[in-house]
Amino acid sequence: MELFKKMQKLDEESRNVMYLRILGDFNYEEIAEITGKTANWARVTFFRGKQKLKEENNNEK
Repeated sequence: MELFKKMQKLDEESRNVMYLRILGDFNYEEIAEITGKTANWARVTFFRGKQKLKEENNNEK
């Protein structure tokens, strides 16, 4: 539950990619089709979203 609260703070594109990847269990190619972007864009956006969540978690400690 805490993860989803933190995900709400991400920008919309990052949040959408995170939801599709985690909850939807979509691969990057499928996310690319859904969003109209490239698979590489989906990978990078997911990675950056994860990094932001990690940073926020470290700042809370």
